[in-house]
Amino acid sequence: MLASDEQRAIVDAWRRGDGDIKTVAAAGAGKSSTLVLQAEAVQQPLLVLVFNRQNRLDARGRFPPWVVTRTANGAAFAGLGLRREDVVDRHSPPELAAALGWSARVGLSAGLRAADALEAVARFCRSADDRLDERHAVALLGGAQALADAQELWSRLSERRLPLGHDHYLKLWQMAGAPLTRRFGALGFDEAQDANEVMIEAARLIGLRTCWIGDPWQQIYRWRGAVDALERVDGETFHLTRSWRFGQAVADFANGLLRHAPRPPEKPLRGREDRNSTIGPVTGRHAVVCRTISGLLEEALATDPLPISVVGGVEELQRLAAGALDLKAGRPGRLPTALAGFADWAELEDFAGATDSAELKLLVRLVERHGRALRPLLAGVAARCRPADQAEIELTTAHRAKGREWDQVRLAEDFPAATDLMTPAADPEAEAERGEEINLIYVSASRVRFLLQPNSTALALAAGRPLEGSSPAAAPARAGAAAPKGVRSDREAVRARRRDALETLAKDGPGLAPAVQERTPRRTRATRWLGGSQS
Repeated sequence: MLASDEQRAIVDAWRRGDGDIKTVAAAGAGKSSTLVLQAEAVQQPLLVLVFNRQNRLDARGRFPPWVVTRTANGAAFAGLGLRREDVVDRHSPPELAAALGWSARVGLSAGLRAADALEAVARFCRSADDRLDERHAVALLGGAQALADAQELWSRLSERRLPLGHDHYLKLWQMAGAPLTRRFGALGFDEAQDANEVMIEAARLIGLRTCWIGDPWQQIYRWRGAVDALERVDGETFHLTRSWRFGQAVADFANGLLRHAPRPPEKPLRGREDRNSTIGPVTGRHAVVCRTISGLLEEALATDPLPISVVGGVEELQRLAAGALDLKAGRPGRLPTALAGFADWAELEDFAGATDSAELKLLVRLVERHGRALRPLLAGVAARCRPADQAEIELTTAHRAKGREWDQVRLAEDFPAATDLMTPAADPEAEAERGEEINLIYVSASRVRFLLQPNSTALALAAGRPLEGSSPAAAPARAGAAAPKGVRSDREAVRARRRDALETLAKDGPGLAPAVQERTPRRTRATRWLGGSQS
C-alpha cells in the first residue's frame, strides 16, 4: 500500500512508540488505510475499536491477522461474558413500569415514570461518573422522585434482575475496569469524535498505547452523548487533509461549508488531483441524502414510480406505523417493542409530547398527517425498493450515510435554512446544535465521488450569504426539535427551495465564486463552474 507524506509521518511516530497519537482525518482521507499501515509497521496484537457493526464488517480482510476489530459494545459484551438472552435492544417504558410494579403518580403515568428513569440511567451510562445522582436527573418530568426511580432501576439492572440495554452493559464493563478476553499490545480508536465519556474512560482503563483517529467536523451524535475524544485526550497531533474520495471541486465546496463551523478546521481539506469532481445537477443514478426520515419519505413519494433503495430499509417504520394505526383504531393487539405497553393512542400521544423521543414524535406526526393512508403509502414505497445496485435512486438520512460514498449525490431540502446556521448563537447549547447541523451538511456533501448537487442551504453556506429568493426551511433540524424561526413544513416549501437551488446553480454561480476562491487561490473546475463557465 502506497502511503502519503501525511500517512508516513503518522506511521513513523507510531513506530517510535513515544506515547499516544491523535490523527485529525478529513472526510475520505484514509483513516482505515492509515490504521492498516500502523498495524503493519508495528506487528503486535492490536485491538481496534470501531464505531458500529457496519464499520466492523467493512474492516474484514483489510487488517493483518494480528489485528482484532470490535465495537466498544462488542468488547464489553465479551469482556463481561454476556449471553444474547441477557440483553434487550430497547426497553418499552410501559412494560418496564409493569415489571417494576410502578403505578401512576399525580400528573405522571407509570410509563412516563419509567421513561424518566431510563433517561437518567442513560445519562449516567454515557458518563464516566461512578454513581448515579442528581446530576443525571436534571429537568426530568418527575422532579426529585425521578432520581429515586432511576436509582431503583439502575440497582435492578446492575444486579442483572432486568435485561440490560446496550448502554447499560457498556457502563458496567467500564465500572468493572474494562476487562478484555485476550492480551493486546496497543489500541486503535476509530471515529474518536463520536466517542462518549464512558468509552474514553474505558480506553484509559484498558491502559494501552492508543492511536485516536477521527474528524471533529463529522461529529453528528452529540444528542446521544458524543464528545470529541481528540479534544479530551493527550497525544501528539497529526493531520490527514487530502481526501481520496473526491477532487478539489468538492473539497473547495466543503471548505466553504466548514467556514461557518463554531471552530473551523486549522488546515483546509484538499481533493485528489486525479479526480474530476464537479458541482451541478445530478444525472442518472444517484443518492439523495436527507436530514430527517420525514424528508426521506417525501423524497420517496416524489420519485414514484422509479425503483429506489433505502439505506436501512423501511420495514421497521412499516411495523411502527402499523402498530400506531392499530392503537389509534382501538386495536392494540400485538405491538412492536417500541409501542408495547401503551394502552391506547392518547397515551402514546401524551408520551411522545412529554418526552424527547424523536422516533415517537415522528410517528405521531406521520399518523396525524396521513391517517389510514399511511399504511398503503409505506407499502407502496416498500414495493419499489430494490437492492442498491438495481435502484435508480438510493435514499438515506445523513446519519445513515456516514461511512458510505456514491458517484453522484443530491442533498435534499429538509435541512435547516442557511440563515439559521450562519450566525453564531450566544447560548452554548444552541451554538453546539448549530455546529452539529453544519457537520451534518458537511458529512452529507462529502459522501460524493464525482458529481454533487447541493441544496439551497449548502449553496448559501458556500456563498457566505442567503440565496436570492431563498425559501424557508422545510422541516425542523431534528425530529422532535423545535423548528427554527420562520420554518414551514410543507411540500411547497421543499419544492420552492429546490427551485432556488437549481436556479442558483444555473444562473447565479458568479456570486458563489468569491467565497470559494478566497480559501483556494488555484482555479479548479469547481471555481470555474461556480463562476459561470462549465469549460
